[in-house]
Amino acid sequence: MSRALTELIMIGIFVVVGYILFTHVKSRNSARLSSVAADQKTDSEWQQVVRDYGRYIERNPISGVKIRDAACLPSPKQGIKQALIRELLLEADEERVARLKTMLLILADFQDGVGPKPLNPLGVDAITLKAALELGADIKAVAAKIATNPTRQRYERYQELVNKELASLEEMIAQATKARHSDL
Repeated sequence: MSRALTELIMIGIFVVVGYILFTHVKSRNSARLSSVAADQKTDSEWQQVVRDYGRYIERNPISGVKIRDAACLPSPKQGIKQALIRELLLEADEERVARLKTMLLILADFQDGVGPKPLNPLGVDAITLKAALELGADIKAVAAKIATNPTRQRYERYQELVNKELASLEEMIAQATKARHSDL
């Protein structure tokens, strides 16, 4: 029974991740690609912003479920967004282009005002949950903790922001892709 609940929870997590990644409402506030050129950083400074963000993602794996505070990022979120779009427009390697697009979409999971503790739809981290179940935790107690998640409403409010931002980022990616292909 413990294994079945673990599998059910994992399926639930995958459903949430799928929802986050594949359903979005068009955003009215699409960022303009032209704003990328407005900042006067050097090529190496832009590249350093992207490298620092990439290292952050490597060291702090992104689950696609947690919503984290934008203050956790190694640079201001808008600067990272600009650096990624710039690199996306200039990059010739399609594999790296795909990674840059993914990195850009991940930015939506970082929102202002979340606070130091990431928000999670279950109220408990999946790794912690799995470990507790494997150590024989009472399934009913775990289910009760999930059902009474005190941050669920807060998570849902932030999830709306994440979804809007994802739609905006997808539009930016589409515009950048169109611009890249028109230059080829």
